[in-house]
Amino acid sequence: MGNFGLAYIYLKQALRQTGCPICRCCFDHETRYLKFLLWENVNDIGTRVRLAESLGLCGRHARQMLRLEQEDLGMTLGNSIIYESLIHLVSLKLHDMRSCAADAGVRKDWMNRLFGGLGAKASQPYSEEAQTLLAPSKGCRVCELSEEAAKHYGDTLVEMLAYDELQEMYERSDGVCLPHLRMILQGTGQALALEYLLSQAETRLQTLEDDLRNLGKKHTESHRNEPMTMNERLAVERAIAFLTGSDPPQSMKDSRMTSCVQSGGSGDGPHEELL
Repeated sequence: MGNFGLAYIYLKQALRQTGCPICRCCFDHETRYLKFLLWENVNDIGTRVRLAESLGLCGRHARQMLRLEQEDLGMTLGNSIIYESLIHLVSLKLHDMRSCAADAGVRKDWMNRLFGGLGAKASQPYSEEAQTLLAPSKGCRVCELSEEAAKHYGDTLVEMLAYDELQEMYERSDGVCLPHLRMILQGTGQALALEYLLSQAETRLQTLEDDLRNLGKKHTESHRNEPMTMNERLAVERAIAFLTGSDPPQSMKDSRMTSCVQSGGSGDGPHEELL
């Protein structure tokens, strides 16, 4: 078997747990980065400049970083240092924006007085500049890193699925979500492995479609007394997870999620928690 490195180890762990394995690996990758940022890099000038360029993190990763510090240390000191400087930066930008707007207003009045009798429209030379002052110049750094990680995990998973042993492990898992399946198909992976992934997805979706249909049927008058299976109860959640990606664990400390169901299987027990 090939030497896949750490990505192979993380994917094997993720395949034993619920949800899309790439989603889980990416979430763990994000968590490791945010912990390093909080524990080691809060006062690093390069990190602070990058955060200033993006005006912090996106909403999901900002809340993830806040929960990390709250749950691991019981405080928010690192976050407070970061956000003090970001709020100060936005305050400076607002001041500059008002200054630009004031200058533009003076120019507009002057141009009106100069060309008003000729029917010329007044220009607003600073309006576009003022509007861009509050916009970040870069995107969320954690999103960028997560996207890079997802591609690496996707490529590794395709290589892993060339082996029967790992195909069996994949079949016992929840499989990849649609966003990551699309990402994998855009790569240059092995044709046989890609065909295997598509075949697996089709089989799982057929099972999921049946569960959704049965769920609806058991809400009708004629079938209301029939018991629902666990797969049927969670069919809508499974459909959303497939179409949009798996949710991260609710708690940073407790990411142990007992198995509900496998998208294409019977859900006969908890996935093994290895992280």
